[in-house]
Parts: sequence; structure tokens; C-alpha cells
Amino acid sequence: MNLDKYGLLFIWILSLLWKGAKPWEAWAVVSSLIWLAGTCRPFVFYRKGCEMWWIWGAWLFFTGVFSPEPWTSAGSLLQRWTVLLFFTLAVGVWEEDHRKAWLASLWGMGIFLGLWAFTQVAFNLKGMPWWLPSNPNYTSCVMAAVFTSSLVFILTKGSEIRGWRVIVFSVLALLALGILWKFMSRGALLSSFLVSLVLTGYCKGVRGLSFFLVLISVGLWVLPQPVLDLFSKVQSESFSFRIPILRVGLDMAKDFPWVGVGPGCFERGYFLHNFPAFNGLSFYSRSTNHAHSELIHLAAESGWFAALLFVWAFGQNLFLVLKSPRLDRDPVQIAAGTAAATVFLHSWFDGILYLPGIQFLLFSALACAVSKSASAQKPFLSSPWLKKFSLVGFCLCVSINLFHRIAPSEVWVAPAKFDFYERAAQRYLLGKPSNPALAWGTFNRAVELNPTNALLWAQRAEVAQGVGDWREAVRSAYKAVGLEPNFISAQLLLSAGLLHLARQENRVEWLERARAAWESARRIRDEKKSWVIQSRYDRILLLFDEKQFLSIRKDLP
Repeated sequence: MNLDKYGLLFIWILSLLWKGAKPWEAWAVVSSLIWLAGTCRPFVFYRKGCEMWWIWGAWLFFTGVFSPEPWTSAGSLLQRWTVLLFFTLAVGVWEEDHRKAWLASLWGMGIFLGLWAFTQVAFNLKGMPWWLPSNPNYTSCVMAAVFTSSLVFILTKGSEIRGWRVIVFSVLALLALGILWKFMSRGALLSSFLVSLVLTGYCKGVRGLSFFLVLISVGLWVLPQPVLDLFSKVQSESFSFRIPILRVGLDMAKDFPWVGVGPGCFERGYFLHNFPAFNGLSFYSRSTNHAHSELIHLAAESGWFAALLFVWAFGQNLFLVLKSPRLDRDPVQIAAGTAAATVFLHSWFDGILYLPGIQFLLFSALACAVSKSASAQKPFLSSPWLKKFSLVGFCLCVSINLFHRIAPSEVWVAPAKFDFYERAAQRYLLGKPSNPALAWGTFNRAVELNPTNALLWAQRAEVAQGVGDWREAVRSAYKAVGLEPNFISAQLLLSAGLLHLARQENRVEWLERARAAWESARRIRDEKKSWVIQSRYDRILLLFDEKQFLSIRKDLP
């Protein structure tokens, strides 16, 4: 047994604990280590466990060729392919001791995260350590994997667990369940319930399944209504916005069914298909870069075929574990497959795979589950070819990471961070003396770097109106409406600009267009009233100035 094989275990633990490998520094270190590992040690490619995943990765690369943001897609593809290389390496080198070490490390991190969460509650601590992700869904996802894997381990090896081990496994399962209940993550709780339901029926038959259902029913019956309301969280702001975002993702997949909008470009497509927004106030005030469902996210960015391949590859790995004779199944292998299934299901209801650390959790669990079955097959590729592939990948990895670090984000991301331009334009407009020309130049630069940002185009239209350039104001307002058709303020800016041009040039067609834009704004406003209950737009409605409608309506003949 070579100790360097445990390096992959160290990498996945590092990715999980170092902010989920999301910051640039963490991702640069983790990704470079993985590609470097492929160049420094011999390994093999087992076709049975890895083939479909690399077909999925190849399809993502194909869709990236058509991406409108090549560098953004390059960063997204680097993340996906790095995780796939990690999975391939682990399947090729992990043996029985490594699988046991992986499961022990999962439970160890589960205990650590669980104890830290209880410490926060007991001592009223706020926030997470600087090296841990602050998102509670992150902790919930890990604890869900810990709970289901420990549960199946108890169910499959219950007769062999004796003495202090019974206490350890019982405390581990209860601790994980307690943390899940504390954070009330719908995706983690639902995935844990579904996996536990299947596991109980699989391991204990009809009697065990019936007992599990009765236990759950009694638990739901005795819980007080406030706790059930907290559990459902149907009226929460997070849930109310989640449904429209899923609908936006489905609309994107409908418009780009084959290649999507491009890997990593969900934010760009979001602005083109955004649900109704007031004055540019969309979800998270500006935008979102994930569909909060991995399947819909993949379909939106890389087409429906990418989502199908994702499910197909996972199902093939699961079948590889389950098709072996029952007596030959390793409890560690089954526990790892259970953890992978839990994370996989959780990703259907939440954008948890947005964190690279959770992707490593999913694929390390899959590698632990299939490595025994895959190693029984004949290797498809020898190590020299894979070492050359890893060397090229390492060079690309370093290049892409350095580019994303050095190059300003507005060069390769759309929409980029544009707060700087807003603040600068406000200083020029509100300063004494006011300088509209500099404000105009600032917004010209902003829309040049952020051509898909409707809010910037609308602000540019306002500045154009302020300096008296009504034709440019109308052109900018048209651009804003084209990017976000439900942007009410942009519709009103367009109507006001067309109305002014109609007076200047005495043209009936401008007047008709102004009336059409005003009617469109009124229709969108009326539709929004039906969104109030679902999407909590009541607070935004209070900010809406009805005088905008009245002032334009008064001037329309």
C-alpha cells in the first residue's frame, strides 16, 4: 500500500473544509494539486465506472465552444473536469483501506461540523471560522450524507456492532439528524428522508419499511404546528423566490435546448429571461448565477442532453454497486453509495453543487462506491496517455486560474460588478457643480463592459434625458426593455422619451409607441399584483411610485 494514495483523501478533505474550495486561493491550490497528482503518479482509466462521466464532460466542452463568454465557460469547465479527474484517479487507486479511510473521514468531519454547530447554539457564537463556508445548506448537505451513510452502515452490519461502537454510531446518527433539524434545510431533509425510506425497505424488507413510515407519521403528528410551519417554510422569502428562478431556468432551457446559454453563463441567460422586476430589483437585488437545481442548471447552461447524461452517469455508477451479489457487497461501499445518492438528490432541490467542495464530496463518495467493482474490469487506457492529458490539464488549470485572478472581472464576466459605475455617475450628477458629461461617459463605459445589464441601460437612458438627448434616451430604454421585458421603469422611460419625440417631430407613430409602452408598463404592474403572495413583492410595491404612471398618462392624448 502506497501512502501517496492517501493524498486524494487529503485533497477532498481540504476542499470540504477550506471554504468549500470556493475562494480563488482555495480553488487554485486544490485544482492544481489534483492535476499535478495526475502527472506525478501512474494510474489507469476504468471504463465501467468513468466512461459516462467523461462523455458528460465532453458534452459540456462541446457546449462551451458556442459560449458567448469564453473565459467564463473556461473557468466553469475547469471546475467540472478537475472533479472528473479526481474521480478517475480515486477509482483507479483506491483500495479497501482507502475506502474505509474515506468513510471514517466523512464521519469525522460530520462530528466536527455537528459539534461546532452545537457550540454556536450553546455559546451564542455568530458566524463560522474563516476557513469554513458560512452557508448552512453546506453543513446540512454534509450532515445528510453522514446521517444516511451511518444509518445504512448500522442496518447492514447491525449484528456485528457491539459495545462502545453501538454508542458511537447511535450518537453519530442522532447528531447528524439533530443538525439537519436545526438548520431546516428542505433539500437535505427531503433527500435524507427519501434515501432512508429506500434503505429501510432494501435492508429490512416490508416490515422495516412499515415501521419507518409509522415512526415518521407519529413524529409529524406529535410535532406542534409552529414547528411544522418552520419546517415547511413555504411562505419564506427564500422559497417564494425559488419557484420563479426555476421557471427562468426552464425558460432558458426551452430557448436553448441543445447547447444552452454556455457553461457558467447562467447569469447572462437570467437577465434575458428574468421574471418580473421592479426598477431593476430582481432576485438577490440584482441577479443570480445558479438555478437552485442542478438538473435545471445543467439544462439551462448546456442543454437538456447534459442533464440527461448527468443522471445517466450517476445511475450507471449506482447500478454498478447494486448489481454485485448481495453477499459480496461491502458495507463501506454501500454506505459511500448512499452518501452519494443523498448529495445527488439534494442537488435536485438546491444549488448545493455550486460549491466545488460539495462536488468533491459527491464524486469522492461515488469513487469509494465503485472503485471495488470497477477495478475488477480491464483498464481502458494506460497511464502514459493519462499522464500526458494531466500535464496539459495542469498547464491549462494554472493559466485559467491566473487569468481569472489577474484580469479585471468586467473583461470576462457579464454582467460584471457595476456598483463602481453607479457610484461614480451619482457623484458626477449630484456634485456641485453637476457634470452630466462625465456621468454620460461613465455609463458609456459601463454598458460597453456590461452589455447585458438592463439596469445600466435604463440609467443611461435617464442620464440622456437629463442632458436632453431624447433619441439616445429612447435607444437606451429600448435596449433595457429588450434585455428585461418586465422592467417597468425602463418601459416608463421609453414611453416618456417617445412622448417627447412625438411632440418635437409631430409624428403620430411616436405617440402610438409611447402609448403602447405605457400600456405595457401598466399590464406588467397589474400582473405583479398576482405575484405578491407568491414572491413577496408587497415590499417592493410599496417602493413603486404611482406618480410615474399618472404623469405620463396625463400627457398622453
